[in-house]
Amino acid sequence: MRLVLINLLVFVALVLGANIAAGVWLDLSARTQAMDGADDPRATSPAYADKAAARKIFHDFYRTRSAYSSYEAMRLEPFASETTNIDAEGLRVTPGSPANPTGHLTFFGGSTMWGTGVDDAHTIPALVQQKFQSATVVNQGQSAFVSGQNLAALIKRLALARPVGTAIFYDGINDVFHLCQSRIPLDGHPFTYFLTEAVRSYRNRQQGVSERAWAATVGNLRDLAGRWAGADIRRTTELEQIPPSRCADPAAVDGVTDILWRNWRAAKALAEANGATFVAILQPVSSVGTPKRDYLPPQPEWDVRFNEAYARLRSRIAAEGQGWAYDFSDAFDGGEPLYIDAFHVTERGNAIIAERLARLLKP
Repeated sequence: MRLVLINLLVFVALVLGANIAAGVWLDLSARTQAMDGADDPRATSPAYADKAAARKIFHDFYRTRSAYSSYEAMRLEPFASETTNIDAEGLRVTPGSPANPTGHLTFFGGSTMWGTGVDDAHTIPALVQQKFQSATVVNQGQSAFVSGQNLAALIKRLALARPVGTAIFYDGINDVFHLCQSRIPLDGHPFTYFLTEAVRSYRNRQQGVSERAWAATVGNLRDLAGRWAGADIRRTTELEQIPPSRCADPAAVDGVTDILWRNWRAAKALAEANGATFVAILQPVSSVGTPKRDYLPPQPEWDVRFNEAYARLRSRIAAEGQGWAYDFSDAFDGGEPLYIDAFHVTERGNAIIAERLARLLKP
């Protein structure tokens, strides 16, 4: 009995020690990922002529924080800096809005619309604002948003009686990138994991003694196992670390592209029913077409999946999207370095998109 008791105590001590070690490792690894921003390797991309300015942009970008937002899941918190400013509604500031506008242009999209890698004056909406100086241009873009979240943002804006004018959806990358990952449900979004963890954390605070004891003894080990199993979703610039596992099945590629198309159709019907105009843009991505990308890390599996998905979307645009859906996937073809990573571009890239938009938009 004495030997059994000693062994039992040693076992419990080992489990508790392993649980504490797992907690320390999880905490330290999270802190390691929290870079200053100026250290982001994208700031040294050949696409940037002014590396010092790029470092400043990323330094400010890393200081922004997200908060829960009804229906959409997340929006940024208000923030002010030299290069990046977020207003009270969590939207990036678009300089140059007139006091008495004669029209409105409202842009929806992910980080490429929000303007990752550029300052406030060189986002796509800001550059369009320069071309339509009598209109108010609103940047509803939020990092990582898929088309379903953009649809939710449009619903929310209309419900609050905010002017829309012309709604522009700039989509493609995030739906394919996020929904091709099996760890994100097809009806989900990039923040599914984080919100699930937040709910679990809240629920844990309501636990009784037995549940708290379980969490204290093996909770960190469970979280560590989840991370090793790929359940954790973290910021990364290395696409090869994230396999597009779901889209290895051609039927899943059809499912992902169908979701984006249905969301566009729903947004179009909703906008027009409320007196607005709707325009959908299939955005460029480095995997598709012939952009200069020899300085970017290779991503062969994602190249295949993006080309498969974009081929389907281009066919839908040609067959059903005449007059409201447009293919911009060739916008960055050529020998000019525009991409700072697989998805985001410099202000020069945004200027190319703004120029093409200006030819088809009516505030």
